[in-house]
Amino acid sequence: GQMIRFRISDFGFWNLPSSIFCFRCIIISFLVLLVSGCGSSATRETLKKVETLSEFHDYEKALNLLRDKIRLHPDEPKLQEAFAVVLLKMGRVDLARTACAQTAKKFPRRNFLIDALGNPDPRVREGAARLVGFQKNARAASPLLKLLKDREVNVRQAAVSALGELRIAKAADGLRRALEDKSWLVRADAAEALRKIGDHASVPNLITALRDEEAYVRHVAGRAVQELVLPSHQVVLQNALKNENRTIRIVAAMSLARLKDTQAVPILNTCLEDTDWAVRRDAVAGLALLLERNALPEIRKRLSDSEVQVRMEAVDAIRKFKDFDSLVDLERVVNNNREDRNVRLAAYTVAREILLQQQKKEGTPSFAVPAHP
Repeated sequence: GQMIRFRISDFGFWNLPSSIFCFRCIIISFLVLLVSGCGSSATRETLKKVETLSEFHDYEKALNLLRDKIRLHPDEPKLQEAFAVVLLKMGRVDLARTACAQTAKKFPRRNFLIDALGNPDPRVREGAARLVGFQKNARAASPLLKLLKDREVNVRQAAVSALGELRIAKAADGLRRALEDKSWLVRADAAEALRKIGDHASVPNLITALRDEEAYVRHVAGRAVQELVLPSHQVVLQNALKNENRTIRIVAAMSLARLKDTQAVPILNTCLEDTDWAVRRDAVAGLALLLERNALPEIRKRLSDSEVQVRMEAVDAIRKFKDFDSLVDLERVVNNNREDRNVRLAAYTVAREILLQQQKKEGTPSFAVPAHP
């Protein structure tokens, strides 16, 4: 065949300027790799020292060490993440939140907080759960659901709260199970989380939670039931009116009032005399929603209730009824110098509103507007 001839000078390696350039590139690459390896090794050593200091609760020294190393290696994410971890171990979630925000801005592709949910230290898991809740990071939903079975109460509580902040429907099943947690703090936060998520299917579970031994859990569950009820729950609530548990009966009545179901009226009338001022206030509000005029005499009595919030609710109820016959009672409230100023102003506004409506209807004034308090 034909012989191929070529010159040695055709090769860049033997071309002196080119060979010098290549040699320089090789040297630079070697130095970069060497420095990178040294930096990585130095980072590992630093992280080991930080871990040791943290074990002995010498957090300030660990933070100072990390600050120095971060100044030398500002592009090393592990150092900045370790700084946030130390803050979480100290319980300083507020400072860790700022540190994590700065790290996420600089290294957006890293999932530090999600990884921290699996940290062996419960303080880190708890803090990370609270932080992903603040950030409303939807990618944290699955690891948070796993934390609902964590052995530490604080971690479970933080996970429940975070899921409520995320408002992800798939978390509802896990939160319903959390209503039976052995810690009342977790149970209360689970009820609140279900309310935030807007999980209407959890109403029966929340009604069961109204039997809880802790008053605060019952309070949170009751508020959740009243906000989540739908017409489809009407039969369940009507049956709950006959329940032997007083709290269940009251919440069922309040919830039915929201659905404009008059079967709630007898229970609500009874609640007007309850020893709990919050129950009295809600009973007034429920009867106003139903516009149950037969309850007006009792609602007027609530204008003299011992609790200011009940009195304010009674004034608002009279406004909804547009009850002209209550003007005398409203005038008494307005002229009472010992009454709360906000209640007096509300009573004055409602009395004026009712009177103006009556004047439009009859054409002539039949009652003087009380003096402005």
